[in-house]
Amino acid sequence: MRSASITFDVEATRIWAEAICREVAARDVGNTPFYVLLASRLVSLWTVPDWTYGIAFEHMDLVARSVIGDTWQGRGIAIVVNDRILADELRPFDANLFNDLFLGICIHELAHFMTFPTIPNDRIQPLDFEVLCAAAFLQKNISVGPNLSVVGVAGDQDYDSPPWLWHEAPTFCRAAIHLLHRLEAPGRRLPATAVWTGALYSMSRADRYAAALAAEVSERESWPIRLILLTPIPAAFAAIWESDQACWFSTLKERSNLMSSNALRNLESQLGEVRRQNEAAYLRIVREVCDGESPNAAVVMDVLATAGKTVADLTADVGLTESRRRLRIAVDKAGAARLELRELEAHLADELSAFGELHATHALRVAGMNGRIEAVQAILRAAKDGERQLRETIVSPHLRLEMHDVGARLEALGRSADQKRRELDAKRSEIQGLQSLIGDNDTSPGRKDEYKTTARRKAGMADDLERELKHLERDIAALKLRHNALNAEALQP
Repeated sequence: MRSASITFDVEATRIWAEAICREVAARDVGNTPFYVLLASRLVSLWTVPDWTYGIAFEHMDLVARSVIGDTWQGRGIAIVVNDRILADELRPFDANLFNDLFLGICIHELAHFMTFPTIPNDRIQPLDFEVLCAAAFLQKNISVGPNLSVVGVAGDQDYDSPPWLWHEAPTFCRAAIHLLHRLEAPGRRLPATAVWTGALYSMSRADRYAAALAAEVSERESWPIRLILLTPIPAAFAAIWESDQACWFSTLKERSNLMSSNALRNLESQLGEVRRQNEAAYLRIVREVCDGESPNAAVVMDVLATAGKTVADLTADVGLTESRRRLRIAVDKAGAARLELRELEAHLADELSAFGELHATHALRVAGMNGRIEAVQAILRAAKDGERQLRETIVSPHLRLEMHDVGARLEALGRSADQKRRELDAKRSEIQGLQSLIGDNDTSPGRKDEYKTTARRKAGMADDLERELKHLERDIAALKLRHNALNAEALQP
């Protein structure tokens, strides 16, 4: 059962998050008002369902104007954060985690506004009927729709549209990553997973997308984000997005019977043809540059964009093509080289024939050496057989018994040492696995403490095993010395 009281200072967090959002979006929204609204204060308009963490809608400021009240500064960006469900779910943790996730929801919704056709302002005044429809739309708890974003948890999948609808990587994810970078610039830091989770939309991890966009966010941090979204996406970022789409579409038939296999094959064929055409155009540019031609710069940039390549990729591929051309020259020389080789082999055969007598002498010498090798090997076999018989005919019962005892103890200690080594390797592997979980950003603080305690306990067990192994190895070394001495004594006549 949920607690009725909220232990976090939600209002202070709201004001703090609102100021940060206004700061990171300044290049896009300028002085446009920014409103962060709490779901707990919207009950007079509608009840935000528990499965929803945040809502962004282009007319939200007008729908919630009565709640905004005296703080109204004109039309602007308005988002809703479900503070009640967020506070209840994070009650076992500290305020820092609450603040981070609250801000993460705000950044998520702000990223949606970066993808909307326009930013709400006083020049845009919709009809009253549109605002009424927007309010009714929200009241029905419809989860997604045009220019509406709802951050929630995974529910019943709508197979008519991909799970990433309104959260596409080239627009929403790209905007969110740029906002996160600008959030970090003054010294703050928020993990990408606090803004969106790839698994919720059947996409790769958020931090993987962020890493692929690292160069762009650094080079264009002074650009308006809405302008950045109009430029081609980087190749590495596009590759992840294309892979996520391909993965989802490839398993669509298993998850729903609403899409036929023929449609999938047609889509795959069309995508393949487009890729082949883009690749062919790109390779033509590469060959032109290798031939010393100067292709039109605008054409080059268009081809690079459609092929998902960069100028650095073009430079590398030109170098590779030039290298392959040099290799081809070497391959073309093979025909003449083969003719010359056949001539040389014929001359060598003539030379070998002329020195046939010398080869015969060489064969006699080799045969003599082989005979001596066989004689020496027979001596060694006799010596080995002699050692065996000397051990089998030991006169002293005490010596025979002690050799048997030492041999048995050596074998037993060897097995014990091997077992200890296997146990020690297993413990070290378990410790390494725990250390990986401790260093994983997705591991909760509570789990990390449990893993650290377990790792220390297993490290102590590993130390004990290592000490036991050293004792065993010392005992084995001593027994080997004794065994060698007994063996020497046994070989005496």
